[in-house]
Amino acid sequence: MRLGINASILGARPSGLGIYTANLVREFDRLWNDGVVYTSSPEGLCANRAMLRKISPLVRPEFRPAGHIFRLLWLQTVLRARILKDRVHMLLNTVPKGCWLRESPGDGVHDLLPLLCPEEYPRQQLYFRYLVPVILRCSRLVVADSENTRRTS
Repeated sequence: MRLGINASILGARPSGLGIYTANLVREFDRLWNDGVVYTSSPEGLCANRAMLRKISPLVRPEFRPAGHIFRLLWLQTVLRARILKDRVHMLLNTVPKGCWLRESPGDGVHDLLPLLCPEEYPRQQLYFRYLVPVILRCSRLVVADSENTRRTS
């Protein structure tokens, strides 16, 4: 079984989610023999056995809000085609973005703070209230990185 990780959240200066993703890639790389990591920042990853697929830097978080829009479009088009070509059986998305309209190979939920603390994230309310639930329903598997997030989602 080939595992893929969407590490598109990694940018020039990784945020908390970017650091989480880099650490996740490093640990998975120790455990798997046949993995694929999709990233625009391969230099920020420690992966000796995984295949690193370079993606467009336009999807990086520092290009916000355009980076978020490009990442969402890239996920629906280029990444979807790429995981089919690379024969990825399960894709872990470390961002709350995933494939729509058909069963997604898998998604990860880091946290749902924009839903729990809407006053702190006013610009993300529409996305988290309407699109994230669709993405989660389309996923074959949802990975939550804490018990609290699992209960909330």
